[in-house]
Amino acid sequence: MKTADTIPFGVRENDGRIVTAMEVPRGTACRCLCPVCGTPLQAHQGDILSWHFQHQADHLCLGSAETGLHMFAKQVIADKRAIYLPPLVAQVGEDVSVMRPGRWARLNNVRLEERLGFAENAVIVPDIISEMVARGPNKTIIRQDIVIEIVVTHFSTNKKKRIISEQKLPALEIHLSRMLSYDKPGVYACTADILKDAPRYWLWHEDQAAANATLDAHVREREVQTAELAEWRRRFSLRNSEHKRFHNELKQQQQAIHAYYAREAADSKFKKDEIEQYRTINKNDVAMKRREQQEWITDAANTLGRTAGPFAASKLAAWANDWREQTE
Repeated sequence: MKTADTIPFGVRENDGRIVTAMEVPRGTACRCLCPVCGTPLQAHQGDILSWHFQHQADHLCLGSAETGLHMFAKQVIADKRAIYLPPLVAQVGEDVSVMRPGRWARLNNVRLEERLGFAENAVIVPDIISEMVARGPNKTIIRQDIVIEIVVTHFSTNKKKRIISEQKLPALEIHLSRMLSYDKPGVYACTADILKDAPRYWLWHEDQAAANATLDAHVREREVQTAELAEWRRRFSLRNSEHKRFHNELKQQQQAIHAYYAREAADSKFKKDEIEQYRTINKNDVAMKRREQQEWITDAANTLGRTAGPFAASKLAAWANDWREQTE
């Protein structure tokens, strides 16, 4: 399988079945033909290289490995009449939901390469079409046709996928390209890969389509909710900014009011100190004037006593005492 002329599968002449080099005699006694060009093959069963077929004639036949594997896979499914169905997975973008795990299904009435025609000249030729018998919910038995496509190097075309989707045909695609790199393509390993182990995907399934629609509705609803939440956050952020601006303005006003009252308090204290100082000075002036008046009265009494006599002096002293009591 490492060169273009290394062929893993051949067509046995006597019954037309696809076989590996392990199932036939060595050399030209294998009685096998190339699955592409139909020329005789010889089976190589050495001790070093993996067992394989080669053309007896010296020429290359490109695509023999791919074609042989494709034919062998269809033969295995037709013989075993069973297939492992992949999980039903609903996926929309990055959202994935497993609707049903993988399971085995029995196949009845297996037909290979049958032409299916539909309205408006829609025609497909599936690799395999069969009646699928599987266990459904509540242990019920479900019977429905299923299309199986075998992919080695060529994938299903978009046109075929569209027709399958429009006709609502359950369709499965099995990818076998990794089998081309096997060193020893034994019958059992290849059969296990074809029936179960190889990657397989649903091209269309009714339950998966319904699950996709439901999941898509949930995703859209979540997107709407996310948009509404983003709008609410934007409005909240705007209101929060306005609140912060109002709070800063209020704080500035409070600071201005506090500064005004602080200045007023400082001015009031200064005025109070001035008044107290004025009162102290005025009190000292009044006291000094009284002392001057007392001294003048005393001097006058003494002068009058010397000039007018003791009687006049005593009267003047009594008058001075009365005046002092009234003024204090």
